Formats: sequence, C-alpha cells, structure tokens
Amino acid sequence: MARWRVIIDGPKSASFNMAADAFLFEQAETHSPDPVLRLYAWDRPSITIGHHQRLERAVDRQKLGETPVVRRITGGRALLHDDGEITYAIAGDFRRHPMLGDTLAASYRLIAEAIIRFYQALGRPAEMAYRDDPVLLSGGGGFQKGCFASVSRFEITADGRKLAASSQRR
Repeated sequence: MARWRVIIDGPKSASFNMAADAFLFEQAETHSPDPVLRLYAWDRPSITIGHHQRLERAVDRQKLGETPVVRRITGGRALLHDDGEITYAIAGDFRRHPMLGDTLAASYRLIAEAIIRFYQALGRPAEMAYRDDPVLLSGGGGFQKGCFASVSRFEITADGRKLAASSQRR
C-alpha cells in the first residue's frame, strides 16, 4: 500500500506555487513511488488561468493592476486566489495508485468526498454536485466566466454556492 507524502507550504508567490505544482506533476510521472498531497497558501491575491485558456479571454489585464496572473498545469477556468486561501494539489501516478481513482471521474469523486468529510468535520455544510449546474452570474465584455461562476459534476457546494474548485491533469 502506498504512503502519502504531505507537503505544507506557507504563503508563497503565484509563480512559486504553480512551479511547485508542475514539479510535483513531473515527479509523479517519472520518479515518485508515492502520491503527494501539497497544501499551500498565497502571499497575495493572485489569478491562475487554466492550461488551455487564452489569457486575453480569461482576464481583463487593464482592471487587474498589479495582481499576478499565472498559468496552471491543470485545466479549468480563471480563478482568483485570495491571500487567506488554502489550496491543494495532489500528484501521483493514477495507474499505480488505484486509491486515486482509475478514471478522471472517479478521482474527482474520491477527492470531493474527502473534502466534503473535512468540511463536515468542521461543522460546515457541504455537498457534491452530481451534474453540471450553471450558476446565475453574468459575464461581460467578451470575457469567459470565472471558475466560481459555474458548478461542474463532483464539485463541492453549500446553499447553492460553490465552495471548492477542482481541476486535473493526467
């Protein structure tokens, strides 16, 4: 049975956080025998955009001022990370560790179930979305809606609001 490695990082820059996630992903593909859970924070509000997003459609650079914008190695939509936020990354070879789920949907479900149990242990309501459910937020100016403007299957919600976002790369 695989052991988990856990990394807990204090507040770091957006570029450091995304470089660390990319490094863990590379290691999982080639060297790491055990899955890794990394919990980390942001040293200032920062925006990450998904691997396949076009920057000019994801964010309005003129309105951002000095807010850092970096690309994630995972998919998904643009996401504003607050400086008080905790973010997680899980890296592992899904072929060697079936506990991570043998399909994309299975891993989303397993991770969401763990996060929901965590919220509930804190006494906070949380549930899993079982279908895609657009939230009624308007986009404008030709820009794509951000990550929290919609809820996808296996994401975590409470009282009709998205609580946690997830994206993957395999």
